[in-house]
Amino acid sequence: MGFGVPLEKWFKNELKELVVDVLDPVKVKNAGVFNVEVIAHMLDDFQNGRFHHFQRFYTVFVMQQWLNRWM
Repeated sequence: MGFGVPLEKWFKNELKELVVDVLDPVKVKNAGVFNVEVIAHMLDDFQNGRFHHFQRFYTVFVMQQWLNRWM
């Protein structure tokens, strides 16, 4: 049996700087995959407790992190 990892909590606390860095508007724009305004709005809503679809947020975060690394 697996166990839950508190990623949402970590993203709002311990990993907040990493999340902000990965989803930096300049990096998002340079990657050219996501709409910068949509991602900025999503990040702001997430940080302020207004975005309750963490799986979607996490998917965007991981994809953008990959783009930052490999593209």
